Amino acid sequence: MVFAVCMPALCWIAPEMPAAMYSCGETALPVWPEQTLNLMNDDPDGTRTAAAWAADHLRDGEEWVSRLQHAGIPSGISRTITNHVFTYAWPTLLSKIQTREIVSDCNTRLGRAVLTLTPDEHEVLRASADERGDLAVHILLDAIDPYLLKLHDGTWQPGRASLPTYFVGACIDERSRGLKSRS
Repeated sequence: MVFAVCMPALCWIAPEMPAAMYSCGETALPVWPEQTLNLMNDDPDGTRTAAAWAADHLRDGEEWVSRLQHAGIPSGISRTITNHVFTYAWPTLLSKIQTREIVSDCNTRLGRAVLTLTPDEHEVLRASADERGDLAVHILLDAIDPYLLKLHDGTWQPGRASLPTYFVGACIDERSRGLKSRS
């Protein structure tokens, strides 16, 4: 698969939907169908979640970080790590956004209440999967480069958190930093 800055967005799950609308533009978060194929091959009964699958594939964090440090950040290793941590972090962030847990997590990291949501804002995030998804995508994209840099520079310590869990923490850290810079 070759990525381009601008490429047509085509749904690979249901490309023949009669009412589908396709557009051409910058692709910020490409979907890798082989991830789903691998998940189905690894779990033919469909009993495992994508997050559990991603965590299993990054179980040996030291090996992945060592490979990243050797290959460098712009490499196939960084794309593989990104793919797996996004798979793990996506449902976690959606849940944290829907339950407002992300608000308390960010405020805890900042040491004070900087982020607040009005009841109307909370209701929109609770009720709208699209709004939760938009916010989660922004958080993921803001966090991935600093996360990979921390892995490459040796900041991550094995035994304290798995690579996917460390990425969720990095997402909250980056969101908190963004809030702090605006306050």
